[in-house]
Amino acid sequence: MRSRDDAKGLQAAMRAHCMRRDQCCVLSGRCEDVVLKCSHVLTPEYGAKWFAEELDRGDFLCSFPTVAGRYLPAFDIKNGVIMSADLHESFDAFRFSIWPRDNKFFVHLFYPVTGLRHGQEVTTPHILPNGPTPNYFRDLFPEPEVFLAHFAQAVLFNMRGAGEAYIPSNDSGDYTDDDIFANLSEDLQFHWWDSEQELARKIVRRDQLRRSCARYQYEVEQA
Repeated sequence: MRSRDDAKGLQAAMRAHCMRRDQCCVLSGRCEDVVLKCSHVLTPEYGAKWFAEELDRGDFLCSFPTVAGRYLPAFDIKNGVIMSADLHESFDAFRFSIWPRDNKFFVHLFYPVTGLRHGQEVTTPHILPNGPTPNYFRDLFPEPEVFLAHFAQAVLFNMRGAGEAYIPSNDSGDYTDDDIFANLSEDLQFHWWDSEQELARKIVRRDQLRRSCARYQYEVEQA
């Protein structure tokens, strides 16, 4: 019960601070409070795991808000954006993701979503040119790496679905196990200069490697 109450309190605080930063839906521009939700870029369950996997991922957070001395990385305001309720639902369902490029953010559609277009720019917090800290609100917006983690989830989710979603690829993606193990020195790191297609290819390739290695390990243990 305690953890559930903590999550509710943190969610409310996260929404309040994200509303102060974003002021409207970052996709549609709607500003009626009744339709706006605070969307986690990475869900609380996945975010808790993802932020803990590597120490330097703490640099993507601002350790705020806290409620009664309680803080959870997945409820950090740098893991949240304001969206209208319908777009929040589509985002959580991986019908679209957000793609960072050159200090801007763009919509990447996997399925048609009413009110969105592929390549549409996401509204980011205003710069305050006359303030003592002009980038105050902009610096509290989620980092590109966090959006890329959601993009990776979306690619794999849609790849494993019914096969109807658009999954960008530079090749056929038909890898055998021999091919997967043939060249482990290939560059599968995510780079800011990677295109959406190249990043999607790397995401799929890394997942294939991971699952093949897990299957190989299982077969060795069973031998």
